[in-house]
Amino acid sequence: MKKRIAAAITLLLFAAMTLASCKAEESAANETGENLGGRTLSEPESPGETKADRVEPDLPDMDFGGKIYRALGNYDPRWIQFVNFEIYAETITGDLVNDAVYNRNQRLENRYNVQIEQDLRENPHTVLQKSSAADEDAYSLAFVPLRFIPQIASTGMFYNLNSLKYLDFEKPWWYKDVNSSLSVYGKLYCTTSDFNLMDKNRTYMLAFNKNMANDCGFENLYGLVYNGKWTVDKMNELCRGIAKDLDGDGEMTIADQWALGMDQTNSFAAFYNGCDNYIVTKDPGGNLVLSVHSERTISSIDKIIPFTTDKTISYWPTDFVGKVDESIRPYLSVDLLCQGRQLFSSVFIHSLQYFTQNSDVDYGVLPFPKYDENQKNYVSFPDPFGSELFMIPAAVQDVDFAAFMLEALSAATKYEVMPSYYEISIKTKYTTDEDSLKMLDLIFGTLRYDLGFIYDWGGVGTLFRDTIPNSGVNNFTSKYEAIESRVLRDMEKTINLFKELP
Repeated sequence: MKKRIAAAITLLLFAAMTLASCKAEESAANETGENLGGRTLSEPESPGETKADRVEPDLPDMDFGGKIYRALGNYDPRWIQFVNFEIYAETITGDLVNDAVYNRNQRLENRYNVQIEQDLRENPHTVLQKSSAADEDAYSLAFVPLRFIPQIASTGMFYNLNSLKYLDFEKPWWYKDVNSSLSVYGKLYCTTSDFNLMDKNRTYMLAFNKNMANDCGFENLYGLVYNGKWTVDKMNELCRGIAKDLDGDGEMTIADQWALGMDQTNSFAAFYNGCDNYIVTKDPGGNLVLSVHSERTISSIDKIIPFTTDKTISYWPTDFVGKVDESIRPYLSVDLLCQGRQLFSSVFIHSLQYFTQNSDVDYGVLPFPKYDENQKNYVSFPDPFGSELFMIPAAVQDVDFAAFMLEALSAATKYEVMPSYYEISIKTKYTTDEDSLKMLDLIFGTLRYDLGFIYDWGGVGTLFRDTIPNSGVNNFTSKYEAIESRVLRDMEKTINLFKELP
């Protein structure tokens, strides 16, 4: 039954993404191949696969005798965007991603004589905790939303992925920077790979209205990214003079034109993160160091506040509580761009399907801007609520099998599923925007998982996701000093727990 429900959900999720392509748009591709944060952007290529020959995993030929590989995933009866769709597909449906997942699984099942299954549950972290506490070998892998990671990651219920056979983190379907940031004292209990598409779905990005940008006479925004000139100061500059009181009622409402719409105050944290700021770093010995109280943090906030909290320039939907129908309020940041009355929108990757389905606006995709032109890389921010990481439960008896299949699925997804995921995510009604495809690759390649945001020790992450953006002023120093002792105490507890884990 779960399989049928999941298959239906997958079909609904992606059926709306079937897109038509017509007129060709001139690409602003930069020919220099400049490195923009771990991904080299040069000639447009097939997303998910490079011009180089396909890299194969270093896995031996195996016959597992029909062994079941079962992954635990997330199911949400209210919001389809929180349902895992990358693990399993029951049958061919004609949907690009569903069929790619089905074909990938069929190939691996036949090659290694295994059965790939999924179990989608509400609150998978609770299911996982109960299963692990009972020492029940129920799941070879578990996908867990980021907001639940602090409750389970330090319990000792998971294998240290760095110690497992078959997982080769040097391969291109893994993310070295992510593994580095999520490891503690050389131990890695949860991470992501190309197999995980929920972390991509719930990654922050900036969509922009190409028509409005052209009408305003802006220089090529993709060119700014390629040349390293896409900065918060530049975005602040572009946001000026855009907002207009279209209906002349003397106040800015959803009937007017805006420079920037943001899904919620988490977008402020995405801008802060984009400025290459850390809450937690590591010293040369691998010890966690609280690094948030710095001049760069304060300066970054000074740069971000002017265009994110000025209510004559930008908004988040909570500004309209009680002023609009509550059924539409959460979607304002996508709706106003769809209606052609918004220049920028801070949203998630999965919102692109909505743009294409509901609008004639020609849109593009950008990463979050850098602090300044000296910043080496762009940096992307995973949704602290709905993005997911995966882990191998310690109750797994045949851990070699679990690791083997994780490596096989990660490698196969890179070349067999990711291209379809890119296509349905970015292809617009007007063009397969090759620059946006490259932006998407850049965004996925620069994801940063900061343990300070994940664990939110003492509320330190909340400062950027709620306290500061809601205040509209740079009160970081006073707010941080008020919680610093609690931050340090809570962080030390977590560190001590990790030190004791195997």
